[in-house]
Amino acid sequence: MNKIYQLLILIALLLPAFTHAQEVKETMLKKGKEHIPGYTIRLRHSRGLTAATLKETLKDAGMRKAKHKKGYYVYKGAVLPAISNTQQDYYYKITGNRRKTTIHFAVSKGYDNYVTNANDSHISASVSTFLTELNNKVELKEQINEKQEELNKIEKKKAKKQAEIDKLQRRNK
Repeated sequence: MNKIYQLLILIALLLPAFTHAQEVKETMLKKGKEHIPGYTIRLRHSRGLTAATLKETLKDAGMRKAKHKKGYYVYKGAVLPAISNTQQDYYYKITGNRRKTTIHFAVSKGYDNYVTNANDSHISASVSTFLTELNNKVELKEQINEKQEELNKIEKKKAKKQAEIDKLQRRNK
């Protein structure tokens, strides 16, 4: 068990060197009938794992409940320290399937004043960093899940072999 933890720590330390950097793009997002400025990142991970990781990250940052409006999860007047220490409105939507996922993310200073690189380069860079780090977290969780599955298979084989040994020992008595 100690070796597994050492392996997980090693994976966490080496992860940035091996992940394929996904590019965050500033685009126009469709929100209902209107188009808003925002950011997208395409990930090579499942939609479910990506959504769970993003929700966990936002919850850890103190953002509790999102409202669902026009296909987006919305946090009004929230503070997300990874992006800004001031209150902003955050919008996100996750699309995709088991192999590829796209995160659509927008930040507004209120009254449909959406953040772009042109009007606030600092927050724009913070959004890009946040989404890139989210990709790294999802990658790490995926690797941990794979290793856990491998460990479960090994433990099943071990239990089966132990049962065979016990059975042989009973026969020899």
